[in-house]
Amino acid sequence: MLLSHFPLADGDHGFITPLGNLGPPAHVFPTMHVYVTVNGTAYQSNGDVVLGNSKPLIAPADMTVVEINTLETITPGGAWMEYDFTFGICRDVIGRFGHVGSLTGTLLDAVSAAASNDCYESTTGGFADRRYKTCSYKNLDIQVRAGEVIGSVGDRNGNLDVRLNDYRKPALQFANQQRWSPLEQHTACFLDYYPADMKARYYEILGSQYQNQTFQRTQEPRCGEVAVDVVGTAKGAWFFQLSGPKQHDDPHLALVNDAVDPSIQMISMGVSAMAIGVPPGRHFFTPAEEGLVNREFSQVKPDQNVYCYDTNAAQGQNFTTPEKVLILLQMPDANTIRVGKGNGTCSNPQVMGEYVEFDR
Repeated sequence: MLLSHFPLADGDHGFITPLGNLGPPAHVFPTMHVYVTVNGTAYQSNGDVVLGNSKPLIAPADMTVVEINTLETITPGGAWMEYDFTFGICRDVIGRFGHVGSLTGTLLDAVSAAASNDCYESTTGGFADRRYKTCSYKNLDIQVRAGEVIGSVGDRNGNLDVRLNDYRKPALQFANQQRWSPLEQHTACFLDYYPADMKARYYEILGSQYQNQTFQRTQEPRCGEVAVDVVGTAKGAWFFQLSGPKQHDDPHLALVNDAVDPSIQMISMGVSAMAIGVPPGRHFFTPAEEGLVNREFSQVKPDQNVYCYDTNAAQGQNFTTPEKVLILLQMPDANTIRVGKGNGTCSNPQVMGEYVEFDR
């Protein structure tokens, strides 16, 4: 097995959220990384982390750090820095840590010793008052030993992002393969790279915790999935007016199952339908196997029917709860889907009026 140490000590982490988690509008599509929750995290009313909860970050293997990015969040009230970095474990397996609060040793030295000429600013996630400045330090060759403390987490975020990509495995298949980078096509679950006893132990805490309730994923694949498109149906990822490589998730749409409880489906809505009254957020429901109301996404096809979704909603912009709305879906053809806003209740016949169109 390639990994020998967990990134956080046993007492420093809680549940592990599987691949495919949703957090629109910043994470409209199923996430290509696993979240490891940091124990002791408390949140302010606006969703920001209460400062002071820092835990050591541990190298999971002998590895080579090849790139470090600094991410500066700039707000009217001040700015703060986080880090992410990419590392190689062997020739064809690479990983990435995200939401790292601080670096230690040679990693910190690499950022401190040189100025980066590869910087850009962006906005994402629906936070109108926030800008993000990212600077990249590439072509590094920093050797790290398994078990070495290489930084801290929890400082500004309650989760550690852990991504792993294995180019030895066949590429994951999407409806439109060109929309997804080779890196994304080779997404893997990092838990699968531990010895069997460690893997089994961490699989037992795959799930999430919300409002003091615990939810565990029991459906296979236990560590989640990201390639969930069903060609010729509504299920999967949809793109808004995208001609080149995709950057941020914000404009787009995903019609997928929940990462922790796949019996629930979600309309993971970005910002592109706000103009017609459909807010960003996770609009969730229990799918039906027949009819035009809350129909299972993989059974919605280009049949000219208008399907009505009477959903609950959670986590919109700035961690608010979106207004409950009826959402309409219609597929004019196999590669196009329309999103509209319904009227009254789904028990009334619905007609697709004004709509926003997405494609594969």
